[in-house]
This record gives sequence, C-alpha cells and structure tokens, in this order.
Amino acid sequence: MLKKILFFMGVFAAASAFAAESQRLVYRVLSGAEGIQIGQADLSWTLSDDGRYTMTLQLQSTGLVALVAQVNEKRTSNGTWDAKTGFHPLHYERLRSGKPPEMLDFDWKARTVRSTRKGKTVDLPLTDHEQDYLSLMHQLGFLRQKGPREGKLAVVTGKRIKQATYRVEPQPERLKLDGLGEIPVQRITARTVEGDFAMTVWWQSEPASRPVRLLIEAEDGVFDHWLQP
Repeated sequence: MLKKILFFMGVFAAASAFAAESQRLVYRVLSGAEGIQIGQADLSWTLSDDGRYTMTLQLQSTGLVALVAQVNEKRTSNGTWDAKTGFHPLHYERLRSGKPPEMLDFDWKARTVRSTRKGKTVDLPLTDHEQDYLSLMHQLGFLRQKGPREGKLAVVTGKRIKQATYRVEPQPERLKLDGLGEIPVQRITARTVEGDFAMTVWWQSEPASRPVRLLIEAEDGVFDHWLQP
C-alpha cells in the first residue's frame, strides 16, 4: 500500500511539473500571414492517477468567417503517460463535418500504428517516440521540464510518419496577451526534417502550467492560437 501511495504521489508531482491534472482553455485562432481571426478553439485535457490521459481540441469558425464557411472540427487523443518518457498515444481521431473521420490506433507491443484516412487503412511501423497531433503539444511541454534541450521525435500524420527535431529555447521570454498582460513563457519548437510541418508552443510555468500560445505551420496553412482570458 505504501508503495502504491508513493507511486501516485510521484505521478502527481510529475504532472504538475509540466501540466495541470485537468484543465480547459479557450483560444482565438488566427490564420495566414495577415493574422485574420477565423475562429475559436477549446482545448481540454485530463491526466489521470492511473497513468492515462485524454485530450480534446474543438475548433469552430466565428465572426465573418462563420458567415462564409462553417468550420466545426474536433480532435481527440487518448493514451498513457509516465514521469520518465512522457506521452504515449493509443488512439487519435479527427472529426470534420462532411468528411470521413481520420483515426490512428497505436499498438506499442506490436510496434505498429494503424492509420485510417479517407476510408483507407494502412499499418505503419513504430519506434518509441511517435506522437499524434495533440499529444505532441504536451510532449513538448514534458520535454521542456524533463528532456534534453534538443532531440528527435516523430509525428504520425494520416499518411505517414514524419521524423522531426525539437528545440527548447534556453532563455525565457515574455509574451503579451490581450486581457492577460505579459506572461513569462518558454518556447519549444518541433519541426519535421522535410520542413512541411512545425509546431511551436509558448508554455507558461507560473503561477499556472499551461500552453498560452500554439503556432501550427502545415501544408494546409498557418494557424496561430492565442489564449483568451
């Protein structure tokens, strides 16, 4: 019993080092070089005491953009995590109105991930450091506290596994957010070797541990998420 109590205490201590156990955040989403606001994103996650996690990112168009095109997209990621290596996704899903779902099912024992996209299924080989679109953000937050400042990882997309490198900027920055003022943050970037995908996270540590800005640079566009009060 004592060992179990100490284990759970260690789990919660590790969780608080890079993310709260449960949190919900709302972002305004800008797109393109001009930074046009296209919608709002609702991000939530839970880190359970049994070593499991759940993450959800819901995007909806707002304002004038919503009058032209209704965007409703939901991404979910479920899996396990630990204090030594971080996050290990088991199931990832992307739902968009009018389109078939995209899914990733990770089998770490068999070292394969099954990708379902546009009605087609393919099995891809795994190593031990692959992440999905959502778990990548939290893995970067984990590496900010627990990992080396630079290293390698991989991102599983609907079509293939993309090798990437990451870098934790050594010097803290101050980021100004509307309604929140200047916030001390640390910047972490992951970029694929081909340069066709990059994720940059500005992570706040005190008084709350949370991603306050998330920049996605992908083949289908640039999407900049800024935390709202």
